[in-house]
Amino acid sequence: MSHRDARGFTLLEMVVAFVIAALALGVMFKIATDSLQESAISARYEEAVVRAKSHLAMATDGGSLMPGNWSGDDGGGYRWQLDVRPISQATAASNGGSQVPIALYDVSVSITWSEGGHTREVRLDTEQIGQPVNNGCASRPKPQPHRADCHGAISGVERHTDADRPGPTRFV
Repeated sequence: MSHRDARGFTLLEMVVAFVIAALALGVMFKIATDSLQESAISARYEEAVVRAKSHLAMATDGGSLMPGNWSGDDGGGYRWQLDVRPISQATAASNGGSQVPIALYDVSVSITWSEGGHTREVRLDTEQIGQPVNNGCASRPKPQPHRADCHGAISGVERHTDADRPGPTRFV
């Protein structure tokens, strides 16, 4: 073994090895940070989907649907908007043979929130069969959230009609 082989690494080799290790650690740290951020965003989307499903279930669970547009604060930085629009009306034969009027409604729930300077949105759409709206009140055993009384009022939320908004429905 020569005297040169016994010395070990030169200073230049040590500096190069240190720089490579520092760059690798920096890249791994950036990947870990991005992963945590994406995980947090994913969790907010999951929460928004659960909230939207809840609003959709309340809007379509039993009773008669009332066409209109409602919105409110859902807490935790989330806002919700519910839009119910009649699509078509028809009649169906009941078991007794009489004709019963039915209507098909387009029901849309949107949950929005701001995060990292961006407005994010989850929107769920469905169609629901119900009774057509007429001038009389549908009898209801008790008020439910997102259910309108015969005058279209829902307590604790803002209601918007098509006359309140110019142009087509937009979720911002």
